Amino acid sequence: NKKSTTTWTTSDNRIIKTIYPPSEKLHINIPNGKIRAAPFKLQAENVNTPSTTNETNKIVEQNNYANRHLQTLDSQLSQIEIMIQKTNDEIKTKIQKTKSLFTPHTIPQTQIKQLQKQTLNEVNQRLQELIIPDTPSSSS
Repeated sequence: NKKSTTTWTTSDNRIIKTIYPPSEKLHINIPNGKIRAAPFKLQAENVNTPSTTNETNKIVEQNNYANRHLQTLDSQLSQIEIMIQKTNDEIKTKIQKTKSLFTPHTIPQTQIKQLQKQTLNEVNQRLQELIIPDTPSSSS
């Protein structure tokens, strides 16, 4: 089995081990270094000021966080799909193993009734052929 937890580094350098990213600022390692990711950001308090690089960076950090979260969900779904596929394969194998090697011969109902009639007739005939000795009568 794959490990199910990931080690996350928060922006204040705390280490957290969870399956999904924690709901706080993170540092995400990439080949060229680290990037910042944050689940939530507040808009600048003064809405009349034009957007600044800082505001754009906040959006980028949120996108980074959302993308990392999506990657984690994708990984979890892939693991679940693999587990389901393995389970389905095991079930198919068990079903194949439990199939009988041959199908027993079945006798149709009409033939069974005919055989019963024949047997009854034969029993009746043999009963009639029996010689029953005379029983002595009682004399007074």
